[in-house]
Amino acid sequence: MVFLKKISLLLSLAVFLLLFGCTIKIDTQQEIKKDGKAYVRQAIDISSLLNYTASLGGIYGARGEEEPDYSYSPQAYSNYPSFESQKIELTYSPSDLKELRVGGSASLSMSVKNLGEDLSSLNIYVKSKALVPSYSGSLDEFVGGLKKRESQNIFLSGEIANVSPGTYEFTVIAEFDRGSQKELKAAKTFTFEVREKKDELAELDKTYQELCANYTRKDPALKCSYNNGIFKLEKEISPDGDTYKFEKKEGLFETTYEAEISMLPQLVKEESSSTPSLSSRQKRFSEGLGQDLSSASSLFQFDYTIKMPAKITSAPNGKISDDKTSVTYDVLKLYEKKENIRIVAVEENETNKMIAFGAIGVVAIALVGGAAYLLLRNRPEQPPSQPMQ
Repeated sequence: MVFLKKISLLLSLAVFLLLFGCTIKIDTQQEIKKDGKAYVRQAIDISSLLNYTASLGGIYGARGEEEPDYSYSPQAYSNYPSFESQKIELTYSPSDLKELRVGGSASLSMSVKNLGEDLSSLNIYVKSKALVPSYSGSLDEFVGGLKKRESQNIFLSGEIANVSPGTYEFTVIAEFDRGSQKELKAAKTFTFEVREKKDELAELDKTYQELCANYTRKDPALKCSYNNGIFKLEKEISPDGDTYKFEKKEGLFETTYEAEISMLPQLVKEESSSTPSLSSRQKRFSEGLGQDLSSASSLFQFDYTIKMPAKITSAPNGKISDDKTSVTYDVLKLYEKKENIRIVAVEENETNKMIAFGAIGVVAIALVGGAAYLLLRNRPEQPPSQPMQ
């Protein structure tokens, strides 16, 4: 039900996300009709998580906030001896620097081979205006000593600074000692292309919009939309006798509606694919969350509002609205208490009351009228009065 494939994956990120104030908000509203069918609206807000991820450069792990190294100039190394003249063979794969974008990460795989006398020490580093060190990577490596004909692979990583798209250069510099010769140097300059910064949020928007479209194709009864970090799902559900039970009891003067819910409505069916998903195997409230509860209570904000078809008279663990027609639950509290949702609502049958009262009134009138008739009929007749003399 959550924006990553499994809720357990989100819970494992809780400690990390809490440090940066990231909260996933899930608001579920369920309107129950008199026949038990219910229309469910669910909003899953992951915007704070996405915004923080984007501030780190998104899924590519780069921030895009690094300033260019304006001190770099390839001419500053033009007088350095070449690697070839210093009997060092330098190779690297140009494919490493393809598809580079502003704010994106960059990796360099190089190999150095000593073709001369033994090197007692060797240090390799890269200088560039656009390719700069990242918070998680380095553009220098101390190789140590290399014997003749010995080679060493080097892996460097950085990120593309906040520069304009275009062609840029980077220079690989070697500083080494060979025998009695100390502080020797060599340099070689390469070029690479930088494209404009990738909009990570726009890419995610496209991915999740396609996800929603895929869900609605598979289930036409489901409405799914995604915009600005918020998923919205809508679907009509019916009592299943298991996770959602509903009973209607009709009496002469009132009708009672009883609902029992043991887990949040799962609008998207669980999938086994590795693609991003809103589906997951949910736990029943009675199962609790175990050790995940403390993390979930800080990472997630679950609100579950249920609207009944009549005035609510009982809803343990919930907050009943002023008009008595709906009740809101803190879902994590339900998991903590390990209790299902139980709601009782009562609707008075005014028509039957009016009919009953009317019938009582008619009966009463008939009784009174009948009694009066009997009294008058059984009353002894008065003799006629004599005229006065």
